[in-house]
Amino acid sequence: MKYGFIRDHHQRFPVSGLCALLSVSKSGFHAWLNRPLRARIRADRQLLIEIRRVHVEHREAHGAVKTWRALNERGIACGKHRVARLRREGSIEAKRRQRQRLTVEHHKTAAPAPDLLVRYFNAPIPNRFWSGDMTFIRTREGWLHRPAPGLIHRTDRGPQYNSRPYREVMAAHRIVPSMNGRKAPQDCGGGELLLEPKE
Repeated sequence: MKYGFIRDHHQRFPVSGLCALLSVSKSGFHAWLNRPLRARIRADRQLLIEIRRVHVEHREAHGAVKTWRALNERGIACGKHRVARLRREGSIEAKRRQRQRLTVEHHKTAAPAPDLLVRYFNAPIPNRFWSGDMTFIRTREGWLHRPAPGLIHRTDRGPQYNSRPYREVMAAHRIVPSMNGRKAPQDCGGGELLLEPKE
């Protein structure tokens, strides 16, 4: 394993330095390096088979480090850099997940929902009004809040809140959309709760 490390890195660092770092002799390394090439090629081919097996079993998502750890967990002793080299030589690359982005075309959005709360922010009971935001926190239990039908979901007039998919999800859960007005009322007086949109 040490000799393999030196072989994989001797193009970047002096062999003498690597040998001293790993407490091995230069003569021992050169003797190992000059062994019949066929045995090393055969060993690399066998290891590459195991690397491909791990790659497929993990849906092509593992990089070199995770592949190396998986091999060692299976009792297959090998060096991390050797695994990385064989992956490169075998054109094995991890598939990267692409983050999904919500894009909205403004001309396809519906008219803004009415402002049902009109700056009335004193909810009589929990989960009666929600203020919408695109930020969320992942939990191992999934979505924690599942409100009863009739929840008023207040957001700004951003097109993402007015998009068809967003509205369909709210409708499926019987959530009532509400969007803030462009200007605040002149006299709020603590606010007024509207159950029907203003004319």
